[in-house]
Amino acid sequence: MPNLLSTYEILLKQLKQDGKIKEKSSEESNAIMQKMEEEMKQFRLEKQKKTKATEAELSTMFLTA
Repeated sequence: MPNLLSTYEILLKQLKQDGKIKEKSSEESNAIMQKMEEEMKQFRLEKQKKTKATEAELSTMFLTA
């Protein structure tokens, strides 16, 4: 895997030189990670709600059948 890592490092260095990417400070990185965690938590909650609604609907179908 050394080739893959070195290729990645070369590509990253090239993109930095071209000004296409910018390194973030640790504060910016932490803020981004925190926002991603909040979005994932919200996604999980929505998925749980949908699952519970589906389970309730299925149980209603079985009771009426």
